[in-house]
Amino acid sequence: MKKVLLINTNTERNPYPVAPLGIGMVAEALRNHYEVRVFDRVFNSAEILMEMIPQYSPDYIGFGIRNIDDVMMSNVTYYIPDIVSLIRKVREITAVPLILGGSGYSLFPNEILKDSGADYGIIGEGEEVLLSLLEALDNKTPIPVLSQLVTR
Repeated sequence: MKKVLLINTNTERNPYPVAPLGIGMVAEALRNHYEVRVFDRVFNSAEILMEMIPQYSPDYIGFGIRNIDDVMMSNVTYYIPDIVSLIRKVREITAVPLILGGSGYSLFPNEILKDSGADYGIIGEGEEVLLSLLEALDNKTPIPVLSQLVTR
């Protein structure tokens, strides 16, 4: 069975860590077709991720980008530069398809896809679109043309 690694890119712990519900829904949608592992950056470092990827050896890696900033108007912290850096580091250690999604990604899909060097992006709800994309990649058939799917 092929392997999918889903990465929650959110690292914010204030006011408290929030479970990556979107990634959980995507993982559940894939479980009957793929071995799925979720890596949560709230509780794990980028260094641990870089060690884990070669050990797990996923066939596909998905990144959930929930927020683009911390919404603190007086002193905004932007998350996208760190997330793009993480995606680029992952690209350096693996050639597997990298797929972006999440509500934050959906705000600037073309820009984030281009800046990160990822291969695909999914706008909006990703469960069905991701499964269609992975099946096409598995079967080496044309990538489906879907309004929610962004390609480089």
